[in-house]
Amino acid sequence: MKKIILIQLVLLLAWNATMAQGTFTDSRDSNEYKTVKIGTQVWMAENLFFKPAEGAFWLFEENNSKNYGYLYNWETAQNVCPEGWHLPSTEEFKALETAAGVDRKVVFAAIIPSGKTGFNVLNAGSYDAEDQKIKRTGMDFCFWMSTEVDSEKAWQFVGMDHYKISAQVKHHEKANGASVRCIKD
Repeated sequence: MKKIILIQLVLLLAWNATMAQGTFTDSRDSNEYKTVKIGTQVWMAENLFFKPAEGAFWLFEENNSKNYGYLYNWETAQNVCPEGWHLPSTEEFKALETAAGVDRKVVFAAIIPSGKTGFNVLNAGSYDAEDQKIKRTGMDFCFWMSTEVDSEKAWQFVGMDHYKISAQVKHHEKANGASVRCIKD
């Protein structure tokens, strides 16, 4: 029994050593973001809420952008991260998944606000360009990745808090809007 407790303590200390929290201030608009180190990566622990000239959508009213961040189309998402940060690739999101857990449900539990990683996902939903509506706020999250599928689609890290609690990688239309979490260069 002592051996099991000692092993659990060592694992907990090792996990905490790989997760460090901090802040970052965006020089473009002075917005401050919480950051978190997960494994070897440093991520923004909040959705980006920088407002570009075009290609961004907000939830219900613009004041919600501070809480949920903006939803960006893929083209805008490519260039919206501040200097020293970038839109993560599929490989970088997979490294996040690996650090968070091996199972889709375990990963989901690790990245939600009460989760062990400090990533603090909010279910901002997504923007449907065809219907010109924001959908599934409070139920789903979608984050753009820099990796393209083809000229029409790109990859997203998505999760559902509705009937299927999990986090996974899927592709979506580039014209749609999704959240952005930047990763440090």
